Amino acid sequence: MNILARIHLYPPHHCAGAEMMLHELLKALVRRGHRVQVHLSRFSRTTTPYILDGVEVYPRDSRDWQDAAYKADVLITHLDNTSTVISAALAFKKPLVQVLHNTHPPTRMWASCKNDLIVYNSDWMRRELGNHPNGVVCRPPVRVVDYDVGEPGGMSTLVNLQQAKGGVIFAQLAALHPNVGFLGVLGAYGEQLDPRLPNALIRQHGLDMKWAYARTKVLLMPSSYESYGRVGVEAMCSGIPVIASDTPGIREALGDAGAYLPLDADVHAWSDELYHHLHDPRFYARQSTKARSRATAVDLLAAAEVETFCTRVESL
Repeated sequence: MNILARIHLYPPHHCAGAEMMLHELLKALVRRGHRVQVHLSRFSRTTTPYILDGVEVYPRDSRDWQDAAYKADVLITHLDNTSTVISAALAFKKPLVQVLHNTHPPTRMWASCKNDLIVYNSDWMRRELGNHPNGVVCRPPVRVVDYDVGEPGGMSTLVNLQQAKGGVIFAQLAALHPNVGFLGVLGAYGEQLDPRLPNALIRQHGLDMKWAYARTKVLLMPSSYESYGRVGVEAMCSGIPVIASDTPGIREALGDAGAYLPLDADVHAWSDELYHHLHDPRFYARQSTKARSRATAVDLLAAAEVETFCTRVESL
């Protein structure tokens, strides 16, 4: 099959969770012998087409995406380009796959429009948006072998320093615990906070995140909203405990291996929970064991869901 995805940006130049999930799905289609093209709608760091894990990526204006879409067997899209690709699928009479990453109003609208396969990234999101007859759940695939760094490091880490992801809590915790090392990984989108504190190391996000987990003892996820919790699962592959806001998506990802705080918890509650993880070796060991077990279970589940996704795309 000839499969075309029209999206805004793509790895390795844009490594947000939605794009990492989509890349895993497209890689799986390539492994099954299909040709997969990705056509970008925004200007990225390169103007030259490239191939990533067998996926052909065409930067904006490097090729006529509409001509390629007309010749494709199946169209795939998510987020910013959904309305445009719905129109193209209708005009060219092509099957359309929508990959959904949140429960926001635009996503609800798109899900009610033209689609031949809808991909929810969690059971919670499927329930929240309504179980569409063309829908399948496919959790963001996270393979333990790709993220296991062996022994965790010693830092308390937050990935994505936006305010909505907990950037302010991160800065406050670093100020309250001057003898603890903190690692802040700048996210791929949104305004990023940069606390200027001697115990806070700030680094860029990238395609390979093992370097960050090799330095991490506890992962922080003080998000105000998450439809899933991919970064938490990535950390758990190395037995790194996760302290997280109690959102339905994060809880579905981390299960009973996560340590949860209410969405309205203040910095002192976060500080107490972090102190417990850092200074109670027996508790930490239990949480670490549960984290590894959870990551393995999610890995196996997601692998089965990816196979279902590929079979459903092929049936189109």
